[in-house]
Amino acid sequence: SLYNEAMDNFAIEIAVDKNQIDVKNLFLKKGVSSLSSDFAYRYDKGFDRINLVTTPIKLNDFFRYRDIGLGYNGYFSINLNAKRGKSFKGNGTAYLTKTKIGNEEIGSSELEFKFTDSVIDFDSQFLNGEIDLEGILDLSKQYPKVDLNYDVDIPNLRTFLSVISEHNACLLYTSPSP
Repeated sequence: SLYNEAMDNFAIEIAVDKNQIDVKNLFLKKGVSSLSSDFAYRYDKGFDRINLVTTPIKLNDFFRYRDIGLGYNGYFSINLNAKRGKSFKGNGTAYLTKTKIGNEEIGSSELEFKFTDSVIDFDSQFLNGEIDLEGILDLSKQYPKVDLNYDVDIPNLRTFLSVISEHNACLLYTSPSP
């Protein structure tokens, strides 16, 4: 198990020396979900490279996620690639698909991002486009700076509140009595 989470398969190759940790062929599998990764981490400069990809991971299959009590379920997937040249640059995408609150489908979400060192440029749509965020997040200073453009059009506020609370999900999909 990994953090008290049962896994069907776990494999890893690790090389450690005085300068870095090199991880190759990291593979985790639980049910039909999997994660594969390679990365190198230098003690003096941080990551040299990261490659990470998942198949869609069903959120409610994981005990830790269920313990949070969100009223939100679906499949999470990510693809991340980064490497160090003169700076550490990378890009990636993350998706939430087949998302539901209870048995009600609420639409997908996606995040596209690219970064150079500690500055992240992102574009995202949540709840099937009801929330659009794009901006730049600068983590290079003691106090992070965010430049954010957003568009929010949530016709049913209960749907949004159901994402953060299982209790609201029950209220959302229960008919009021006459």
